[in-house]
Amino acid sequence: MVGFEFYRWWRFSYRLDPEELRIASGVFSRNVRSIPYERIQDVNLEQGPLARLVGLAKVRLETGSSGSGDEGALDSVDLAEAERLRDVIRLRKAQQADGARSGESEAGTGAMALPQTDAPLLFGMDMKRILIAGFFNFSLVFFAVVGAVVNNLDFLMPDDFWNPRRLLDFLGLDDLFARA
Repeated sequence: MVGFEFYRWWRFSYRLDPEELRIASGVFSRNVRSIPYERIQDVNLEQGPLARLVGLAKVRLETGSSGSGDEGALDSVDLAEAERLRDVIRLRKAQQADGARSGESEAGTGAMALPQTDAPLLFGMDMKRILIAGFFNFSLVFFAVVGAVVNNLDFLMPDDFWNPRRLLDFLGLDDLFARA
């Protein structure tokens, strides 16, 4: 399975052409998609906790044509490369829009550079906050799995495991709640 995933990753490629982004994927049957820059509505970079640790991101290209909104996705891209892709796609989309507004063709204008501005940081999270968010942003499936394990392996637990007095004794609080 690991070998198949590696081969699938190895066969995946993308190319930024002057007019479109080309994405080629597939192991048994090749799928080549051409997405013109003018159809791309947004470029999102997504990072889960594990991807953030290793410096990877998923680049999602949103267009209005597909039902889910994602016509293309580049998975496990280096973060610096993902940011470069986002900037290049946005730049070429803006260049095409400027060329269409002025009535000039893209081939005749050459490479136009948009002014680079450093946008202020709007929101940042430190590692403590990321860990807290990761701890509390979980699915209820976790409780279902724990409940199933406890239900099927209850013979391994002591008879008084669910007794609240045992917890109070363990915490050393049994004196506070002693029976009168």
